[in-house]
Amino acid sequence: MPALLSEFLPFILALVLGFSYKRLGILTREDGRVIARLVVNVTFPAVAFTALYHATLSADILLLPVLGLCTPLGQMLIAYLLARRIRLPDAEMGVFLCNAGVMNLAFFLFPIFLQLYGFDALTRLVIFDTGNALMAFLVTFAVARYYGSRGKGQIAFNWRGLLLSPPLLVLPVALLLNYGNVALPPAITDLLDVAASANMLLVMLGLGIYIEPRPYKTRLVALGLFMRMGLGLLLGVIVVSVLNLGGLNRLVVLMGAGMPTGMTSLIYAANEGLDTELAANLISYSFIVGFVLVMVLYTLLPYP
Repeated sequence: MPALLSEFLPFILALVLGFSYKRLGILTREDGRVIARLVVNVTFPAVAFTALYHATLSADILLLPVLGLCTPLGQMLIAYLLARRIRLPDAEMGVFLCNAGVMNLAFFLFPIFLQLYGFDALTRLVIFDTGNALMAFLVTFAVARYYGSRGKGQIAFNWRGLLLSPPLLVLPVALLLNYGNVALPPAITDLLDVAASANMLLVMLGLGIYIEPRPYKTRLVALGLFMRMGLGLLLGVIVVSVLNLGGLNRLVVLMGAGMPTGMTSLIYAANEGLDTELAANLISYSFIVGFVLVMVLYTLLPYP
């Protein structure tokens, strides 16, 4: 237990710091949005680029984007069948499906994964997340638009968000430089290292700001948490067992599949006129549950 605590203590302290700053009025939810934009557009792309640029790649990684897409897609389909059965109204249906369909990897698991398992493991998680990004920008966006009050019954895909996403833009560049064994100037690698080193602190501060659980539709929130994290973990176990995955791929799929609700579910809820309070509570509670789940999985799953 002391060893486990020492591994997670930096994350806990940064999380508590962000939460305390918000309670004291030093930081606000708007500051959290600014931090999130810095993470998505600056520090996370730096981490992803560095991991992919230095990685030793093998053919077995090609399955990871497919699993990163199909696992949350399966969760969304199961969530849809359940939501139809309990007859959720459209404003709740859209949030419930988006919640099940997007894993929060970049703004939650990436810094923890890097700290616990190193760059080789993070590289595979980044590649796994490309499938999750396709799910978020295309399928989940379409679902939010279909059930939202602003585009009721319409089908649309967020191609612009997908094609201009900084984390996805750096992926082919880093892979090409890696494959071509191109050496970057020290000034560029040093700048990337500085940006990447700030990622963990910014992510945890942002999470602390965003955590604001409230007693709102508690039964639906609990059901949503199970569909996102409990069902995700179950599907992850099934996938690694059926495909006989081992090593880092097994670790990535098992941990990634059960992670919290993606931040995009709240963004889409606000943009499309869905139940934003439900989306915010799912994110807040899933962060708390997710942190505990990562600690449990870290204890139970041996490092390959």
